[in-house]
Amino acid sequence: MLTNRQHSVLADIGISVWQRRQQAQPVAQKTVSSASVFESAEPVINTADAMLSVIVDEALDDSKQLLLGAMLKAVGLTSDQVATLNSQQFSAQSDSNKPLLILGDVPLSEIQAQKYRCPGLDEMLQQPQRKANAWQTLQKLKLVL
Repeated sequence: MLTNRQHSVLADIGISVWQRRQQAQPVAQKTVSSASVFESAEPVINTADAMLSVIVDEALDDSKQLLLGAMLKAVGLTSDQVATLNSQQFSAQSDSNKPLLILGDVPLSEIQAQKYRCPGLDEMLQQPQRKANAWQTLQKLKLVL
């Protein structure tokens, strides 16, 4: 536990104080539920309000949703500001004016939008050292948002 004075000194020199968080709730997805992302490419998803499209072709269980939520928080976004789509849904809804965060090996080479690629969520959960690459990509993405 730090005193108020210690917090003040650390803040003055630009050091953030980290605190252990309780188990966070999974990210609630506004545009698409994790199950419907993978059922079909038929649903029409409104991406007009989204600042970022996240393309992920894997099922989002609780641990993956927590990781995705942390990644969004790192770039200053909430789940309400993001459209989470699979590659088929994105192809049907493509909006080249918004940046794309592509998680995993999703083939979207023909898209002309700003693309930022990170390892897949499952890959980062299995190999935590891969999060360092994702962090560097997220820092670049944060500059354009």
